[in-house]
Amino acid sequence: MRLYDHIYVKAPPWSVWEVLSDPNLMESWNPKCLRCHAGNGPFGVGSVYEATFRLGGGPERLAICMIEEYQCNKLLTTKYSGPAFKMGGYVKETYRLMPKGKGTKVKHVVDFDHSGLPITIQLIAKIIHTVGYSVGKGPLDGVKELVEKNRCHRKCNTPTFSDQ
Repeated sequence: MRLYDHIYVKAPPWSVWEVLSDPNLMESWNPKCLRCHAGNGPFGVGSVYEATFRLGGGPERLAICMIEEYQCNKLLTTKYSGPAFKMGGYVKETYRLMPKGKGTKVKHVVDFDHSGLPITIQLIAKIIHTVGYSVGKGPLDGVKELVEKNRCHRKCNTPTFSDQ
């Protein structure tokens, strides 16, 4: 099962990329992320870090996160595995950035195909995502808010963030 979403951000791709590509900023834009321990960059394919999530009001879950795809200003795929998943399961999350007018369209895909979640739970999640309604902010809302409220001054692999 895959969940698809997208959002338009009034900022260039490099500005959105600055937020998405630095795991240390995840807590500030992803409401499901409680803590993220990524150390200092630069980050790229093969980078590994830990994050603690709470999904749907459930318990805190530790995930081992590994960056699998990293195309500066364009594409970021992270694989989440570890104690949060049963029997070697994992989830992949992809953000694709595309220039659109004076801003950026951000496409977001979460792939649960190998998560180990029972198919009934996956189907319920898909139905809620498709026909349900959003309660509170999601990760894309957090990215949009953070990017549009801050001016970002970073080029790829040079971790500095300014909210001036």
